[in-house]
Formats: sequence, structure tokens, C-alpha cells
Amino acid sequence: MAFRLGRGSGKSSKGSFFWGMLFVILGMVILFRNEGRAVRRDKALHEGGGIVRSVDAAAPKAANEGKLVHVTGRANTEDILKDSLLPPLSEILKIRRIVSMYQWKEVPREETRSKADGGTEKVTVYGYERTWSEELLDSASFVYSRDHANPPAFPLDSREEVAEHILVGSFILPPFLVRKIGGFVPFEIAENVTLPESFLESVLPYEGGLYIGGARNVAESLSSDAALPEVDPRVPEIGDIRVRFEVVPSSDVSIIAMQSGESFAPYVTRGGGSIGMLRRGVISAEDMMERARQENTALTWVLRVVGFLCIFAACKVLFRPLGALGGMVPLVGVFVQKGAGMAALLASLVIGLLTVALAWLWYRPLLGVGLMLLAFLVGLGACRKGHPLTKV
Repeated sequence: MAFRLGRGSGKSSKGSFFWGMLFVILGMVILFRNEGRAVRRDKALHEGGGIVRSVDAAAPKAANEGKLVHVTGRANTEDILKDSLLPPLSEILKIRRIVSMYQWKEVPREETRSKADGGTEKVTVYGYERTWSEELLDSASFVYSRDHANPPAFPLDSREEVAEHILVGSFILPPFLVRKIGGFVPFEIAENVTLPESFLESVLPYEGGLYIGGARNVAESLSSDAALPEVDPRVPEIGDIRVRFEVVPSSDVSIIAMQSGESFAPYVTRGGGSIGMLRRGVISAEDMMERARQENTALTWVLRVVGFLCIFAACKVLFRPLGALGGMVPLVGVFVQKGAGMAALLASLVIGLLTVALAWLWYRPLLGVGLMLLAFLVGLGACRKGHPLTKV
């Protein structure tokens, strides 16, 4: 991989302050909205768990109209799915074609260089490597694009085909549940697969899929008497294409949603939440609700961590000038810089706890009061301890 030098860029203190405040606000918004989402979801699942009823998929009953029901059965279709590169497939719910192209990729990195006057400066070095990518890498935006040109477009698109009519027993699956059907598995094409004529001479079966060599030159070659380039997957060239396929076969599923005629709709709870779940396999209503609660708890904590990290990163940026000022004083500067980091951590904890507390005051009043008291004690403890920054 070759590297080339580019110009570095500095950040002004005003810009750092702006981005710092922006990320503080972003972190607070994430924390506040996450608590509301978690409470609504928890209440919806609690309500749904008490009223859901299991019904027979083979015989929808009018008495269950508008009720929250639990259904298990085999998701199947009579539709024949087609892809231009594959023969027609039966008993397949979804087909996914995944196309990747061999391309140049720009890899920037920062380096510290010595200056003639004895100082240092940060510069950006641009490297270029060849890689397979499912996305088009725009070489026109490269700093050094002359020797690293990529094709302007993919000759084949990645796509997904979905059966229009999928049944579970006598129930018709609506689009919002069809989208939840996963379980893609690799699909290997046959050696005698029928291919588009424009690619016949430049395509090879490869690792269960297809390898299209010299794809960017195919159109030009077909318009002249020139022969198409030879294909060798072991020695890829820029513009070569790899195609692989995945399918979702007919399989057992479990559903919790509102019965709507011979189909389903999301069930809206009294608190404004909604329930509309589909999972692969035969799963009881109790287990589906429990898994949904576990997922809600996991997502809640992930978003809490993300929110706190946003605030902490912002506080580090906002406290950076203190660390830089301390760095001008020998020996003392090390302690000031460490103190700035600790101050950023404590500030982010206080801001984060207060934000969650405010959210809980709105959604969970009793818990919110306790958390606000905890945030106050954390801030008070930091002040009474005598943070190193207060001594500078």
C-alpha cells in the first residue's frame, strides 16, 4: 500500500467549544429519549403479557378480531421467486443478491512530523489499497485519484426479492411482519445456471457464487471485435465482480400481534406502545414476551452507555484548554492534565445522572427523585474532596 502526504488541518478553540456543546446536548437527548422509550416498551409488554391468547393458525375466528393473539405455524408461499442470474425458486420467502467489486480504497492517517524550526506538526498521509467492497468507492473524491481510478458504477446491483404472498396457516402475513423474517442462508448456484448473454464469456462459478472478470470493459468489448479479458479469480483486477446469493427458505415462525381479519396489525396498548412480533421457530407466548423484555433491557443499557460516552467526550473537549494551560508549567502540568480528565469524568457523570433523573421525573417520578439526589451527592462529594483543578 502506497502512502502520499497531504496537508494537515487545525481546530480552533471556538470550533472545539461548539462541537463540545453539541455533543453534550446530543448525549442528553439520547439519554432522555431512551428512558422514555424503555418505559413505554416495558409497559406495553407488561400489558400485552396479561391479555395475549394463543389461537389456531389454520382457522382464524371472528371472536378474536382486534385481540392480541399468539400464532405459530410454517411460513410458506406459492410464489415463484426469480433473479435474472438464477433459475426460478419455489418455497423460498426471500432471495438476496450480494454484489461486491474489487476497488481502490483511500486510507488517510495522521502523522506527527518534525519542522525545520525544531517544532512539530500534524500531517495527513494518504494510503491506497485494493479491496473488495459492496459499496461503490468514489475515486473522484480521492486526493490522488489519477493512479487509483475505480469504475463509475456497478454493472450489477445488489438486490432483495421477497414473496408477495406469505401464509402462516390461513393467516396472510402483512409487510411489517414479512420484514421481520430473517434466517438468510447461503445459496449455491448450479454449474449449468443460465446467465445474461453479455457476461457469458467473462463469468465463472466461484465459491458457490459467480465471478465476473473485467466487468467494466464488457460493454466496450462487445461493441468491437476485441476479445473479452480472461478471468482468473486468484489474480483480481480493479473492476472485477463477485456475486453471492442468500435465501430464506420456508420455516416455522411464531407471531404476537393483533388479529385483523385473516391478517395481522400492530396492537396499540393503552400507554401508546405497540406490539407486533415475529420470531423464527415455535416459541410460546410467555417466552416471546420474556425475550422482548430482555432485548428492551439490553437496548436501554446500550443507549445509556452511548449517551454517557457522548457527554464524556464532549466534556474532555471542553476541559482541554485547562490541560493545555497546565502543560506550559513543568511537572505541575502533568497533574493538571490528569485533573482535567478527572473533572471531565465527574462532570459527565453529574450531567448524565441529572438527565436520566429528569427523564425519570417525567416517566418514573419516584425513581427520578432518588436519582437526582444521587447526582447531587456525586457533585457535592467532588467539590468537598477538593479536585486538583481547584488548586491551580
